[in-house]
Amino acid sequence: MDAGRQHGGDTGVYRYREQRAFQTRSTGGVSGKARWRQSENSLSTDTSLEAMTLVTYYKARFQIEFLFRDAKQFLGLNDCQARKEQALHFHFNASMTALNLLKLEDRQHQPSGQRVISIARWRTRKANAHLLERFSSYLGLDFNDIKSRPDFDEMCHYGAIAS
Repeated sequence: MDAGRQHGGDTGVYRYREQRAFQTRSTGGVSGKARWRQSENSLSTDTSLEAMTLVTYYKARFQIEFLFRDAKQFLGLNDCQARKEQALHFHFNASMTALNLLKLEDRQHQPSGQRVISIARWRTRKANAHLLERFSSYLGLDFNDIKSRPDFDEMCHYGAIAS
């Protein structure tokens, strides 16, 4: 469905185009297959975009917003107190690199097909492993012996939320 509105003059042109993207899903039920349509209304100032391209852009945008949310909440993206541009760039890059490395490690440890990641769980796990390493250092224990114990993963996941 296209709808347009224009306004001339010095204020510029105001024009919009509404497109609807439909997704059809089948679900099995007692009486057979039920079909339903889910509609999503998307508005854009670019009238040349197709509906599915616009939906793809929105999906990518939300993934970027999740990256920034996780980096702010769990990896200290907003905690830099530097004023120099180079130091700020270093801090932002370090936070995003840490996030990407956590996502890579999570992808390597998860079964294929599972796409849920909990940065809070990984942060708790890494903090517990660091504490175990510090305790073993203070107590004069060999950390490699602790890491080789069968319950090391259980100790690292202590207090972590399930994802």
